[in-house]
Amino acid sequence: YGNAANRGVSCCGSTPSCCGGDTPVNDHKETSARLGYSEAELSGMTPIDIQPTFTHDNFINLISPLLSGSKEKIVFVSKLKRKDGSLYPVEVHLQKSRFNDHETFSAIVLDITEKVNTEKTLKDTEEKYKAIVEDQTEFIFRWKPDGTRTFVNKRYADYYGQPAFELIGTSI
Repeated sequence: YGNAANRGVSCCGSTPSCCGGDTPVNDHKETSARLGYSEAELSGMTPIDIQPTFTHDNFINLISPLLSGSKEKIVFVSKLKRKDGSLYPVEVHLQKSRFNDHETFSAIVLDITEKVNTEKTLKDTEEKYKAIVEDQTEFIFRWKPDGTRTFVNKRYADYYGQPAFELIGTSI
């Protein structure tokens, strides 16, 4: 892929931006403020400098469908590194484009911190609920109006001597 394989992706807020591969990030004030770097510092950095989860090789592997033309756009989750060393999660929408008669990439990078935190809270809540239900010594079960079981806890399954998955979907 020659020079195209060395192309990178910029890291912007929620607006498109372009840059070349091992060349500096071409960005704007929003990204500078979000990451804590001055615009001058940011202009001297490559995408891999601010995405520590990537090496040059695995980044090239990730974008290879764009380079080969087998995909027009890829979406992936990564973490960006701020100047203070802290990381924040992002969702990157990346596509190949042309900028000043050069092949490059355009990206929309979304801060997904709130989404990640919400998913973690939901997972924690589900685990607590599951622990409460599974640790009960009483039978806990649900069924449809026709008597088909839709849920049974471990105590219920143990009493009937069958795994829960074998009881679910059967009638009382």
